Amino acid sequence: MKKFVLVALALSALAYACGGAPAVPTTPDAPKADVPAAPSGEVPAAPSAEPPKAP
Repeated sequence: MKKFVLVALALSALAYACGGAPAVPTTPDAPKADVPAAPSGEVPAAPSAEPPKAP
């Protein structure tokens, strides 16, 4: 039984670290986050450290 609990905790920690599971279980009527999810296959571009070039 103790082994099962350790495995469950390890899997939930891994899923949480990878962003695969919400920290708090959501209900259908729970408010959603205002941050839009990126379409699958696309990664949002990180801002560049260089200043923008003038035209």
